[in-house]
Amino acid sequence: MAELLLELMNERALRIGLLGLFMRSLPFAVYVCQSTTRHWLVKVGAVLTCTLLAFVSEWSAAHLWVMGTLLYFAVASAGTWWLEAKYREGNITGGALFVICAAAFLLVPSLWLAGAAELMVLSVGWELCFASYSYCRDANARGTGKLASLKDCLFFMMVNPVLVYPERCASGGDATRLQGLVLAAVGAAGFLMGTTLLVPLLGAVTPLTEQLGGLRHLLYSVLGLGIMRFVCAYFVQAGGVNYRIGIMRSLGYAVPDSFNYPFLSTSPTDFWRRWNAYVLNWLKRYVYRPLTRASAFRRLGALSLAAAVLVTFVASGFLHELPAYARHARWVGHFAAQFTLVAVGTVLWLGVDRWLKSQGRRAKGVRQAHVRTVRDWFARAVIVGGMLTMPLVWG
Repeated sequence: MAELLLELMNERALRIGLLGLFMRSLPFAVYVCQSTTRHWLVKVGAVLTCTLLAFVSEWSAAHLWVMGTLLYFAVASAGTWWLEAKYREGNITGGALFVICAAAFLLVPSLWLAGAAELMVLSVGWELCFASYSYCRDANARGTGKLASLKDCLFFMMVNPVLVYPERCASGGDATRLQGLVLAAVGAAGFLMGTTLLVPLLGAVTPLTEQLGGLRHLLYSVLGLGIMRFVCAYFVQAGGVNYRIGIMRSLGYAVPDSFNYPFLSTSPTDFWRRWNAYVLNWLKRYVYRPLTRASAFRRLGALSLAAAVLVTFVASGFLHELPAYARHARWVGHFAAQFTLVAVGTVLWLGVDRWLKSQGRRAKGVRQAHVRTVRDWFARAVIVGGMLTMPLVWG
């Protein structure tokens, strides 16, 4: 077993993981170096961290292309500041604004990159696409009359991991800064474990399950690959986000958590509050809430909530398809199918949960406890079913 793990943790997988951390560290290093409020030791440490990550993973053509892409992202982020003015003046509609953001941060970078470097860059560009749209929508929508500066734009786009444009707020105390460093270290370890061990392990196991036939293939695909895909996604995504959150807190900025132990969730709605809260808040602000205020949805009455949830999940699936479309130049459909199934399961859960709650209010004693137990087990079945059916949708 140990030999298999060492074989899976090959040099290429390690370079990919370190390259991903390098991409996420460089904007912080640039910010710390240009800031006049940080101690010089912090600046030296930021530069050494990026240098170590770059040289440990060995400089190659991919690194040079990634450096060029990060420079392009910086220029495009500065362009977001100009784009916000055009949107504020009414020269660009909301739909056209999102198309421009997606083209700038996803389609254009995918033209000159390939392989693992392209995957890393598209994961960063996907977040920048959402952040750019949010900045243009909300940077000067607070009624303060004070226009946001280019420095604030670049800080939000390149440094702050939150996807909905916030106000800066400083966190106090050295204890919080120390906790931030610990969180950054834990996040980096989780990200490297996901990219260097779990993802290669998943790639090695998947062909083995395809050799099985009949019921065994279905069983191993659902139980084995379903759990492994979920664990891989959690380590890679949560590790990368926690790494950036930890650095932000160590610099003195209070940012909320994004992954809050989703495996401890008690219902499908609780799961989505805990899983990638940054994307959830973006969807709530720009998709779900506008839908609930639309007159067409209000006419649906009691079904308006279910319809808004369904459309929001389907929209999330299409948004998750953007990096795949940019990479393959064709429609893939895996994420769209996955989130459509999740939407149906969540809407079904909302209806059954509402009915069980009404039954629980009418019941008394032992029967009330039975209704509560049925509700809890049904919630777990929807959550686990959504995680384990991932391989059936992804293929």
